[in-house]
Amino acid sequence: MNALVNYLRNDNRTLASTVTLLRRRRAVAPGAVAMPYVRAERALLLTLGGLSLVESVVFSFAKFPAMAHMILWFADGYTVLFTLGLLSSMITRPHTVSPEELRIRFGHYLDVRVPMGAVSSFRYEKKTYDAGAYVRFSGEEFMLVLDAETNVVVELTEPIAFTRPLGKQASARVIAFYADDPAAAAEACRDALSRHSSATG
Repeated sequence: MNALVNYLRNDNRTLASTVTLLRRRRAVAPGAVAMPYVRAERALLLTLGGLSLVESVVFSFAKFPAMAHMILWFADGYTVLFTLGLLSSMITRPHTVSPEELRIRFGHYLDVRVPMGAVSSFRYEKKTYDAGAYVRFSGEEFMLVLDAETNVVVELTEPIAFTRPLGKQASARVIAFYADDPAAAAEACRDALSRHSSATG
């Protein structure tokens, strides 16, 4: 039941994200650096939304019963709105890093908050994966895989706990994620870690 509640809540927030984007709002805290990740999924989402729109127009000329047309219009309309919402949520909720914390996100579905004091190191390291889920685990490693790829790795001094998309708890000591500009993201992370170390001294 909790998984269903989390799923519906995340979906509702995702659908509302297009409005957030139109209002030019981004969930980036003052002093934090944004690390976009939308490029990996943008083409796929736009293609899916476009195909659903075309399908809706094409099938509107088919001689289906009225109920079948209503179901198809609803399904295609929802798909278009959802893909736009997911794309918008990925734009408005980028990964961020500051001297206080690293936040690894996937729209409204995932928000892993890593205290900078728990970070040992950052590095740019590209890995490719077979097609599959966005969220993956291997031992103490958590991977947020976009377009079958991760390219930034975070080593922690100890495992941290976080909430998975449907509400289950998980933990990891190594985190790999995707950023559009991994070299710049890794550099921003290392700079934030350096500033944190200087401040805590």
